[in-house]
Amino acid sequence: AAAPGCAICSYMVSEIFRRSPELAAKTDAADTQALFRHATTMLTLWTVPVGDFVHEAGAIVGFAFAQGAPDGADGPPTPGGTNRGLAWSVVQLLDAYARAGRPRPLVMVQWEIAQVLWEEHGVRADVSATVDAEGNYLSTYGVMAQLATALDESGVRSVALVAHPDHAVRCGKVVQHFNVTAIGTAFLGEGGGIPWDRFGCDADGYDAASTQPWTTGRARYLLHELKNRPAMVIAGQVDFSNDGFAAGEGGSGTLR
Repeated sequence: AAAPGCAICSYMVSEIFRRSPELAAKTDAADTQALFRHATTMLTLWTVPVGDFVHEAGAIVGFAFAQGAPDGADGPPTPGGTNRGLAWSVVQLLDAYARAGRPRPLVMVQWEIAQVLWEEHGVRADVSATVDAEGNYLSTYGVMAQLATALDESGVRSVALVAHPDHAVRCGKVVQHFNVTAIGTAFLGEGGGIPWDRFGCDADGYDAASTQPWTTGRARYLLHELKNRPAMVIAGQVDFSNDGFAAGEGGSGTLR
């Protein structure tokens, strides 16, 4: 049987060709096909390499994924099942540091993960990326923009990355954009050890009850991701010129 990544890649390629008339109408056909070939490769084949985060990373940086239903009719959104799973993985990483006799790393995470860490595990995040006073959507880039200052002030240049597996590559590249090295863990891969069913998610870590429609299932999310990676390159927020995740490896922020 084909590997999951290969099946997804085939699906993406078929979608690109099926919608080629629409794409060609937007820009030059050759440029469009080259862009989407590159984006599809990034989407399906790149991973954040697992490294010795216990000895190399001075912080854990976590990006939330999806959101739960509001707490009451007019209440704020809740973290949701996927972020409960991500918070669980943060606890496992902290345990790995403790078992190795290493100092506790800084915990810098998006507010959804921070909330679960405190409410369910008694772990307080050192820094939490939050929405603004109006509650506007907090993008992946916006999360790292908030955390980067604290990382710089702490002198941390390498971090253990926490993210949903299908979101992890873009998160790692955003970390790298701020000249910080993103180190992967076993939790970032497919079937990477997070017991998603314990948190009401499917086997791929998606919560069907998420209030963000693009995060309710893998097929829907990957189409969203395919669109967002090139868009962030064009905006100068991320660099996909190579498949490395170390600080200083980034290029000019253009696809090439």
